[in-house]
Amino acid sequence: MHKLKSFYLMLFCLISIVHGAAGQMMKATQCQDYQIEGRKVTFNCSDGAKLELYFCSSSVVRIWYDVSGTLQRKNSSFAVVHEQLEDIGEIKVNNEPATFEIFTGKLRVRLNKNPMQLLIYDKWQKLVFSDYKSLGHSTSGTKTVAHKVLRPDEQFFGLGEKTGPLNRRGRSYKMWNSDKPCYSSQEDPLYKSIPFFMSSYHYGIFLDNTYKTAFDFGTSSTESYSFGAPDGPFIYYFIYGKDYKEIQQQYIALTGKPIMPPRWAFGFAQSRGLYTREDQALEIASEFRKREIPCDIIYQDIGWTQELQDFNWRKGNYKDPKGMLKKLNEKGFKMILSQDPVVSQSNKSQWQEAHQKGYFVKDRRTGTSYDMPWPWGGNCGVVDFTNPSVADWWGQLQQKPLADGVSGFWTDMGEPAWSNEEDVDRLHMQHQLGMHAEIHNVYGLTWDKVVKEQFDKRNPNKRIC
Repeated sequence: MHKLKSFYLMLFCLISIVHGAAGQMMKATQCQDYQIEGRKVTFNCSDGAKLELYFCSSSVVRIWYDVSGTLQRKNSSFAVVHEQLEDIGEIKVNNEPATFEIFTGKLRVRLNKNPMQLLIYDKWQKLVFSDYKSLGHSTSGTKTVAHKVLRPDEQFFGLGEKTGPLNRRGRSYKMWNSDKPCYSSQEDPLYKSIPFFMSSYHYGIFLDNTYKTAFDFGTSSTESYSFGAPDGPFIYYFIYGKDYKEIQQQYIALTGKPIMPPRWAFGFAQSRGLYTREDQALEIASEFRKREIPCDIIYQDIGWTQELQDFNWRKGNYKDPKGMLKKLNEKGFKMILSQDPVVSQSNKSQWQEAHQKGYFVKDRRTGTSYDMPWPWGGNCGVVDFTNPSVADWWGQLQQKPLADGVSGFWTDMGEPAWSNEEDVDRLHMQHQLGMHAEIHNVYGLTWDKVVKEQFDKRNPNKRIC
């Protein structure tokens, strides 16, 4: 009986240990060997994990940590457009007893073997960036977090549209596009997700992961900061530069330049909710000229269209759209129209067409078009812009007002609203390229890409605004 009790006690302890380990962050272990393939060096860990370093240039390194060791991604990057930023010549790895080292024209990259720890120095041997002890990359299930050394005087800038001070140190942030009108100075997340930041120690980090990523600049520790993702490939780019301008230039080279809008788009614009009538637009334009107030653009809010989103002028509100646009142009005004990324169920013919052709985001629970509550127009189908066949269909629709003389579009509600952090039902949405948890933060980007490319295709030698 005593032996049986001892056996059960040992079994209970073993189960407790295994269960506890499953819920903890597991850190990377010993780095054993490597392979070189062109710009890419892949390091193999004793637990099967891999760390891949891809040298985009002598100062930009793509870092990919994969605990499974597969180094495979379902989707290519939504953000990176050009990785080979310069010719770097042959990559060589120095295999020292305790470390692997790689030298470029501007960096010394060092990987300690046991425990694995990544450190990056500049060419003057000054430490720029480092894993925090052995916690450089740790995982728990699908979640991966990188912990980096935090210097006492280090400052952080970036992450795009965020509240609070410019220096992000001492704060934490999430990336999850959220419709937050009238937000306070403490709210997060907001409308945009730009997982790129710069350090006062002459480097930038771009975390190329579209899930709800998190950044902690010293709220949990005074010795380290962290950034992590709940799922997806854990890929980030280290960007070294002598100053912030040089860091940003390389980030732009990596992710692409913004489009050059037409000259008039740099002028003053007049926009207000409920601008949805022809007589109103003409009256506003006349008053601006009468009062000699400079203005180049008048916007029309979503009520301009007959149905969401058929791109037809609302009957009764617009009697002669082409004539209106001609008069506005004579006064030196351009018109921009709002468009939403949905089709209302009350717009029966268009909704049915999109539903039958599979142009809407699906509900994984039912396999049919997701039913999205919308602030106006009733429940809607959410257009899946990750489906390539959607592009020409949408482009043909938006061309209708463009052919009348409209100059461009205001893509509104592209979070898609209302898809804030607390609206977890949206996570059942299935896009062609993945579940909503992966696509949410780039949904607006995929939409804007279609709008821009279709404009270019159908309106050659013009610039979109």
